[in-house]
Amino acid sequence: MHVRVTDDAASDELAEWDEFVDAVASSDVTQLSRWSAVRAEAGFKALHLFACRSGGLVGGAQVLVRPLPVLGSIGYISAGPVIADELDDRAEVVSALAATMEKLLHTRMRVLFVQPPPGADDVSSALLERGFRLSRAGIAPSASVRVDLTVDETQLEAGLDSRLRRWTKRWPHRGVTVRLGEATDLPVLADLLAKSAAHQGYEPLSVDYLKVLYESLAPAGNAALLVGEVNDAPVAAALYTRCGRVVKARLSGMDRESEAAKLNVAAALKWSAMRWAKAQGMEWFDFGGMDHASAEARICGRPPDPAAEGGNDFFKLRFGGEPYLMPAAVENASPRHALRLYDAATSSERGRALVRTVQRRMRGGLPSGVPT
Repeated sequence: MHVRVTDDAASDELAEWDEFVDAVASSDVTQLSRWSAVRAEAGFKALHLFACRSGGLVGGAQVLVRPLPVLGSIGYISAGPVIADELDDRAEVVSALAATMEKLLHTRMRVLFVQPPPGADDVSSALLERGFRLSRAGIAPSASVRVDLTVDETQLEAGLDSRLRRWTKRWPHRGVTVRLGEATDLPVLADLLAKSAAHQGYEPLSVDYLKVLYESLAPAGNAALLVGEVNDAPVAAALYTRCGRVVKARLSGMDRESEAAKLNVAAALKWSAMRWAKAQGMEWFDFGGMDHASAEARICGRPPDPAAEGGNDFFKLRFGGEPYLMPAAVENASPRHALRLYDAATSSERGRALVRTVQRRMRGGLPSGVPT
């Protein structure tokens, strides 16, 4: 087995990589080469690690790299590395990829952040053993909520809380409908996202960015747009991504001055998305993020902290899903003292402001909580 590092993968290599990623059960669109086209809009370039044996892929990672003033090139791996399911020699693959990621810091970049995918705690451990440390950078949500879609639809509906079950009967009689959107609905999504951004205080995404995202992912079936309407007027919309056996909530917007809130259209969108995902043969519906402390408390059977568990987290839990924690995110830098400079910066308000600026540039306008 060997690991190849390239920033100039051929089209057939990328096609093979995408097919490999989509075949791994817990994979995410952030590891598809098509996602790198989306992040290119924010100044990132893709670097690929291909772990091969006997000519076939057994693992790898897509690293997104961006140069920043003073700091130099910064790279991150979201939901990676990706490793084939049910490998007998998984430990060997993990070790080889961890060694390669360590070498990147001496050859390709100054700082590297890694958020392994669900179930890949062994990757975090391998990198910690190689000098990485736990990260608080937040390159992707560290916890989320997911619903098991392998049950029949009657059981799926039974998992909703009692109020939502009542709403599933009311929506058809109150003029609430949800339809599968198309590219022509992207201005609608952009408008509704802007309304939510103004309400929640984050930078809205442009129609052009959404067009790149949708056109990069939707043709291959890796993205779907759902539009919620009241009497045929759009009042809410959400973008979902599909990869492996998971459909994940990615972006959502709502007009709070319409009847959307009163008629619980946001819930109608989620319920329709769950049913759509099940019809596509998916195994999990992922809500795309949850407060880490709240998820940990619920997993451990402790009473949740009302101050930590906001309304959005509570909303997600009403659909019958279970919280889960991602493997520990890790980070490293070369030279190592760059991390000490980072720590020193976060000890002052001016330094924290600089760190927030870097984080915004890395996210490239994505709302907080949305995986990069």
